[in-house]
Amino acid sequence: MTEHEIKEYLYNNIPLAKAMNVEVINVSKYSLTLKAPLSSNSNMHGTAFGGSLSSIALLTGWSLIHSQITDQWLPAGDLVIAEANILFEKPVATDLVAQAKLDQPSFVSFIEKYKEKGRAKLTVEIEVLTDKGTGCRTTGTYAFIQQTV
Repeated sequence: MTEHEIKEYLYNNIPLAKAMNVEVINVSKYSLTLKAPLSSNSNMHGTAFGGSLSSIALLTGWSLIHSQITDQWLPAGDLVIAEANILFEKPVATDLVAQAKLDQPSFVSFIEKYKEKGRAKLTVEIEVLTDKGTGCRTTGTYAFIQQTV
């Protein structure tokens, strides 16, 4: 999927992405970066709202997996978050920039298991970056479950 296709999909299917003014900055086979303006996602302290940090992180991980499974022939399935762990390291006082990366061997194993069993889980590491380093680290485990007719 292209950056434009990902943004269009998010805006049409996940209303929160549009409300947060999410932009797709970069997409490659094993990484994806989303950005959202601080002005739409701030708290009373002038820093990013924790819920927005969590949301953009989980959305970035989900978008990365979604873009990759869409680009491959796979039976239709539902991709959902199964578990998340978030560590808020420092306040984010800039636009929210979240980057997710896939481990290639883990992704290949995930696809093979899905093809074999009709369900699989994959854990993705996501960072929300600031001008002073990492503001938030998230580990998201996503489940991909084959749809039954």
